[in-house]
Amino acid sequence: MIDTIVTPFNANPSLIITGISEDVTSHLITFTMQDGKTYSFNKTYICPTSIVVLKSKVFLGEGSTSSFEFRVNPSNAVFNYDTESEDCEIALDKIGVTRNSYVSSPSYYKLSSVEQVYDEEGTLKKGQYRAYITDLCIDNAYSDLTALVLSVDNKCGEIIQISSSPVEICYSGNLILDFQFLTKNNQGKLTEDVTATINDNIITLSSPYILSTTGLVANFRTNGEKVFIGNEEQISGFSVNNYDSPVEYKVVSSNNEVFVYKVEVNASKLPVVYINTPDSSPITSKEVWTENSSITIINSDGSIGYSDNQLQIRGRGNSTWGYPKKPYALKLSSKTSVLGMPKHKR
Repeated sequence: MIDTIVTPFNANPSLIITGISEDVTSHLITFTMQDGKTYSFNKTYICPTSIVVLKSKVFLGEGSTSSFEFRVNPSNAVFNYDTESEDCEIALDKIGVTRNSYVSSPSYYKLSSVEQVYDEEGTLKKGQYRAYITDLCIDNAYSDLTALVLSVDNKCGEIIQISSSPVEICYSGNLILDFQFLTKNNQGKLTEDVTATINDNIITLSSPYILSTTGLVANFRTNGEKVFIGNEEQISGFSVNNYDSPVEYKVVSSNNEVFVYKVEVNASKLPVVYINTPDSSPITSKEVWTENSSITIINSDGSIGYSDNQLQIRGRGNSTWGYPKKPYALKLSSKTSVLGMPKHKR
């Protein structure tokens, strides 16, 4: 704390700092001026200054969910984006309605969740988020201008409200609502069911569970009248197609409007490792081994590469143990060559 500051003669007392203090609990810094006024700010809390939406239009069908990305500046700003929390600081604000409050929630859809965004290599895009919007099955004819609004406590006793540019949210009657490959319809071609990611008109299925991209049967749900590949009508759970290269699906609405999707399927050709603990219990210790676990490795051709029902597993690492994707130590029942590595028990 600074107790005394030498001031110039005849200086304005409202511009002279006579004291600086910090609350060690809240990290609130307080400046005391010569005229007695005080000003406070939080040293460790970074308050958002702007929010930028990276998309101008979102389409929804009955009960469907669509998403768009947005950025919050500065990139290290802190806000509560847990939509299930009473303290959530982000909301949808319908534009052009009579307002009883700063935020007017839309009637036909909601902000269902928000998550941070990672690139293809798993690196966090700092300050970038994805908002998920879900139709509430109330109406099938709407087109709204809606903004994202941050209502953030700046930790100095003030609520800062920041609004994004408008996003047009429209109901559409020619959408693919979900898209999957199911093992029951693709025997010998999948090791697990695979669900697609739908982003705008791009449907992506990328998984090591896909053993072949040839002769696959897709299960899909649509609110359109008919779905075509070329001139051939597609029947969910029945039509067989090759996905060695991107495939275009055309969805036709009842009034003959057409929406075109590009389906991209990527089989990683990597082995899949399954690890199961007794009663599916989580691994919470780096010191105590969880015994009687199992490990199975499925090769890229669907064959079993390794299996052990006497696996022991525990956590490992120091700082990495605190990451969302945790590292583990495995102890096999006997010395074995796994995934091309030399024979070893650990």
